[in-house]
Amino acid sequence: MATTHTYGGYMLCCPSCNRMVKIGLAWFGLFPMRSGLGPAEFVCTKCGTMYDSGLQEWSRMDVRRKVNFIFHTLAYAIIGGFFSAALILVIEAAATRPDTPFIENLKVNKLLIIWAGIVLLIQALRVSLSLERTLTEIKPYPARYTDLQVNLQAWVMKIFIVSFISIYLAFKYFG
Repeated sequence: MATTHTYGGYMLCCPSCNRMVKIGLAWFGLFPMRSGLGPAEFVCTKCGTMYDSGLQEWSRMDVRRKVNFIFHTLAYAIIGGFFSAALILVIEAAATRPDTPFIENLKVNKLLIIWAGIVLLIQALRVSLSLERTLTEIKPYPARYTDLQVNLQAWVMKIFIVSFISIYLAFKYFG
């Protein structure tokens, strides 16, 4: 397994050709943020090298790792909820109502609940996909950065970033 850690994040790359497969948040402050859920073995779709991913399927995780996954899910929901709610409020206020105090906006509660629900659905989908992979016994799993089963959270985060930028531009130029 070729894992590179940089600036609180990590990249999982093929040990032979160095093709990036997975990217994620490794640490948030002092807290490790890797859930460890995913295919245990990858095969590089570029060079064919098989390697250990450092991940584990849900059905093969012990209780400690499952509790760790649930803890990470709740941390993602809370931290991501506050972050996304605050970001949307800042964007909306900056574009439409620069005189409205940040604290007085009550949308934070709704946005936090929406984000938490999205995170819980994504994590439930990841567990479901893991159970499906276990049943189909795809070993080793073809490692592609664009594969949603490998990088679901990264793709969702990219969608949110594009959405936030689009919301800002819409409020700024059309609102």
